[in-house]
Amino acid sequence: MMNDFPTEHPKDSESTVSNHHVKCQYCRRNFLLGRLTPKVYLAGKIRKNDWRHSLVPNLRESSWYDAPVDCGAYLYVGPFFSGCDHGCYHGPTTHGNLSGSDQCQSHSMNREKVRHRCLQGVDKCDVFLAYIDSKDCYGTIAETQTAIIKGKFIVMAFAPGIDSPTTNDFWFLSIKAHRVHFDVSESDLPELLRRIVVGQYVK
Repeated sequence: MMNDFPTEHPKDSESTVSNHHVKCQYCRRNFLLGRLTPKVYLAGKIRKNDWRHSLVPNLRESSWYDAPVDCGAYLYVGPFFSGCDHGCYHGPTTHGNLSGSDQCQSHSMNREKVRHRCLQGVDKCDVFLAYIDSKDCYGTIAETQTAIIKGKFIVMAFAPGIDSPTTNDFWFLSIKAHRVHFDVSESDLPELLRRIVVGQYVK
């Protein structure tokens, strides 16, 4: 299949489209071969000290203004969230950016800005990895549908006890994903992401 891709960048394929690496066959070939550094969006429930910290260095000190964050094999483009040591930004419906306390409003964003930033991150990514460790991940569902519409390379991973191949409540989304994994623990994520970005999953 790799022989079907062009070996030189077509002169007329220059584009400012955010998912250019996906649409341009030459760039996609080099992405699959590991010659381009992919931009990665890590969708999923946002919590204090969550699983993203093991995948993105200095995430706690980073913000949307720092994107993309260089993670070596990939560039992280979101989501980002605010931290105050109190956990004020990590309650229900906050998405890591809306403060639930009057004492920590300095970095808080309104919901329209949070939605815009997150969907902007999805638009910029080449690889969209959704880690589902809770069934009430409503923002993740919306982000995944956006990634599907924009033709991103999508991987969905379900934490133990969330879903299985025979009882997949997320089938409406997962049938459009390129890869779906079940019974994935947080400790499995670094290796899973490594295999994704080196193109090991693409035949």
